[in-house]
Amino acid sequence: MKTCSYCQDTAFEDMEVCYGCLHPFEKRLELLPLLCDEQGDTVCLNVELAGVFAYKIHLLKTEGALLTVGKSSRNAIVIPREEIADHHLDIFFSQESLWAECKGRHKAFLDGMTLTGSHALQKGCKLTVGAAVITVV
Repeated sequence: MKTCSYCQDTAFEDMEVCYGCLHPFEKRLELLPLLCDEQGDTVCLNVELAGVFAYKIHLLKTEGALLTVGKSSRNAIVIPREEIADHHLDIFFSQESLWAECKGRHKAFLDGMTLTGSHALQKGCKLTVGAAVITVV
């Protein structure tokens, strides 16, 4: 048996992808670039799980643009952990700013402080949801 570095699920040695999160075992996530190219019409978010860089997401700077975070596969950012709600967090663009709002009954943190209600995000802000860290770059 082997353990997925992304979601910590166990898998048989001959499996090429984790059935818990679909992470390919041969892919070395820590070698991916950590910074996004500067784009004038998007905001970039780096997503790390269990301390390993997983991927980056660009969110259009348009009113109503939305990213959802949670353990349900219907979310833009899926965190397959028990302590995460199905729909845990919204990250959205409104009033020319990027915002985060906790939706789950479990906690989320913004720069180490408990996130309650909606909060504006700045470059360098870190949202922590369970084992995931989402950084605005």
